[in-house]
Amino acid sequence: MLKEKITNLILNNRVAGKAAIVALNTKNYGGQKYMEECERRKKLELWDYQELSAEMQPHYADLSPNSSYYGIMHQIKKYVGMEGFCYWNVEHGLFLGEYVESESFGKAMKGTITFSDKRREYLEKRIKSKVVTIGPYIHYAEAYYTEEKFREVKAKMGRVLLAFPPHSTRTSQATYDTEMFIKKLREMGKEYDTVMVCMFFKDIQSGAYKPYEDEGFKIVTSGHMFDSNFLSRQKEIIRLSDFTVSASVGTHIGYCLYLGKEHMILSLSEDGGIGGNINERIDVRKEGVDAPNIKFDSYHTDEELLLKLFLDHGKKETAKQREVVSSLWGFDCVKQADELRRLLQ
Repeated sequence: MLKEKITNLILNNRVAGKAAIVALNTKNYGGQKYMEECERRKKLELWDYQELSAEMQPHYADLSPNSSYYGIMHQIKKYVGMEGFCYWNVEHGLFLGEYVESESFGKAMKGTITFSDKRREYLEKRIKSKVVTIGPYIHYAEAYYTEEKFREVKAKMGRVLLAFPPHSTRTSQATYDTEMFIKKLREMGKEYDTVMVCMFFKDIQSGAYKPYEDEGFKIVTSGHMFDSNFLSRQKEIIRLSDFTVSASVGTHIGYCLYLGKEHMILSLSEDGGIGGNINERIDVRKEGVDAPNIKFDSYHTDEELLLKLFLDHGKKETAKQREVVSSLWGFDCVKQADELRRLLQ
């Protein structure tokens, strides 16, 4: 109850909200300790997954907590050359269906940043503040490695098959047929020098990486969700790959295609259908204002469309895949630095 009251205060009163965020950041880190910790972790390799997944306290870069997840607003601000609070809520990944988070309704927000015009149409039906579309956030992430280091790492890894297992969230545990997924990776991996598995920090903390490690796959991670370099690592991991696969729909699909990497979702059902890949672990926190049947039905409609497009389709991107992904992730909504700066200011 107290947490909800504080969140409502932050989202609906700029002065009080900013004071609360500054106080929280100072309590959790104080001084420059947050940036020092992020800089320390930036020196780690992508495969230093235990250290990169070590717990971090929250540190907020803007009024909406969403804006600080996965280093999104940190990377956007660096891209446009801005500092300090700019009072924008950021949808922190792909949102399917008509679900709208409570942060988008905050009166202290200038508006909401999202991927695509399709998503903007959903939001504008529900919220009164401005909606800005900027395309895939990974476009704005700076490189994690120098070009020289990148070429060195790529040369050692050779041809890379990159896998994204379904991942847990702060409030739910991912469940899926791990053995089936590993079996398919093992077969596909025969055509590659390295099978690289990108694990979410929560699943590394819980030990869910162990079956992949036991198989001899190379475990990598983008790091903790409060690490400002999360998106930079994710960009570098995808760039190192030659082909990408997953077992569920997620933000990673659009990021892979945007960065020029083909993607396939591997069926986890014995009959090769989509049943084993349906994502049932939607957050059930009391966020947003939609009735469950509305937000879940519309979510699953979009999810099934993507599953059918990418499920075991083979190693060839189709025009229909790119058309649908471009519309959902907003490939044509990417902004130049000066244009995006003007929108945010």
